[in-house]
Amino acid sequence: MASLLANTTTSEFSKILEDHFDTFKRKIVVHKEPIKSVTNIQNNALHGYGDAAEASNVSYIAQNKEFYAIVNYESRQTEAATQVGTVESGMVRIKVEKEASDYIKEGKVEKIEIDGKTFNKITDDKVQNYLGVTFYIFYLQATT
Repeated sequence: MASLLANTTTSEFSKILEDHFDTFKRKIVVHKEPIKSVTNIQNNALHGYGDAAEASNVSYIAQNKEFYAIVNYESRQTEAATQVGTVESGMVRIKVEKEASDYIKEGKVEKIEIDGKTFNKITDDKVQNYLGVTFYIFYLQATT
């Protein structure tokens, strides 16, 4: 099948898209649901018979990871939405690479930190392929 762009032109445009991402990316932190860790499952103490109660044997290990994303704050941040399809206050769109998308999609995301503010993921990913360069788009909403 014929192409409107030569292979060299396609690779040049792909490189430009990657450079665009590298130029405008920001650091985001994705916080996942913590892992519950049980440290001592043998409770031999007979509580109420003079033995001291054991310290809590359950701890939670925080899971978070930093990624880079292009962040777009929607232009109508103060508009109150009453109709389906309108942009609500605090709506943000992030464009990430595959590694970040995979991390966001697996498990439960508790929050995503951007510029010191927290957001909840409200959509699944939307895949956008530009001449072989693939990005994943998620929509977030500010927590209040």
